[in-house]
Amino acid sequence: MKRRPLNDAQRIVLVVALGFAIYFFGQWLLETLEFGSRGVTGWVGYAPLNNASFTQIRMLYPWVIFLFWLILIAVWTAASLVILRRRHDAS
Repeated sequence: MKRRPLNDAQRIVLVVALGFAIYFFGQWLLETLEFGSRGVTGWVGYAPLNNASFTQIRMLYPWVIFLFWLILIAVWTAASLVILRRRHDAS
């Protein structure tokens, strides 16, 4: 049985879905690396409307985060070029 190649519309949908998957993976990975097990869950203040505020401390430098996203964009671009390239049939 001969496998049919994807048409252009299917390839574009695949590239967009891959972009979303890489984005959500990047967000998850950055949150895991930056905050780790220190993530705050649950109720912070016991009295309603108290004036206590809580901010999370970032562990990664902004340039590291920028470089991380550039690498993920490069991975997505390379994968997109492979998916969207024209295939020549040998028939």
